[in-house]
Amino acid sequence: MKKQPEDVKPHIESLNFSGEPARAVINSLSAHIAILDKEGVILETNRAWNTYSLKNGMPDN
Repeated sequence: MKKQPEDVKPHIESLNFSGEPARAVINSLSAHIAILDKEGVILETNRAWNTYSLKNGMPDN
């Protein structure tokens, strides 16, 4: 029997964005990307985000 949409539960799991392959992927995107933890704290940002923030007065950390 095929599952109906109301029977399907979302599967959410943590991803590890600390490795170089993951960093290369998010840096290759032109969109401003920020990776947040479950409390909303920024864990990582991509090159586009960093460039935009520096151009708009955010201090370099």
